[in-house]
Amino acid sequence: MGCLAALAFVIGCACRALVTPEANASLGHWVLLGPSHQPHVAEEVPHQEGLRDHPVATRSAPPVDLEVKQPLMGDQQRHEELANRLNHHFLGKSEQIGSLAYDDLLDKQILIEEKLEIALLNEGFSRDRILANRYEIRELIFYKEGVPLKEETLGMHLAQIQSDPFSNIPYRKIQRSIRNLDLFFFY
Repeated sequence: MGCLAALAFVIGCACRALVTPEANASLGHWVLLGPSHQPHVAEEVPHQEGLRDHPVATRSAPPVDLEVKQPLMGDQQRHEELANRLNHHFLGKSEQIGSLAYDDLLDKQILIEEKLEIALLNEGFSRDRILANRYEIRELIFYKEGVPLKEETLGMHLAQIQSDPFSNIPYRKIQRSIRNLDLFFFY
């Protein structure tokens, strides 16, 4: 019986999306982000003459600049929320991390979150849904089993995000969680 209720819910959400004015033309963006943001697409399309007009060939290049949108929260609020979560882990363990390392870790988390937020907004996700899921997203991309990722790992993620905002480890984790319905991005 629970399976039928879940199916009815998904169908209801899909129907609602078709009749609401803010619905995107494609329902696919809800759960699966399109192939234009999957890293393997660019490698599968050979760069041969005559393929320039192929839709996958033209979509596979990462965007040069994403449209910068108004941040979901102020810098101070973001800093406080991320610092509070990080402090929760290091409470009573101050010998495990120095002040400079802590600041570097926090700065990288802030930069990554801001860039992923812009990518999600440009992908068409609702500001309200991103904001409502921010704690789950942070656990997903900044922590592994409750332990903060190392600064080197965050540095690698930041470099990937700066190179391609849609084809990087943190963004793919978010995509996978949306697809698995671990993050509720339906509106």
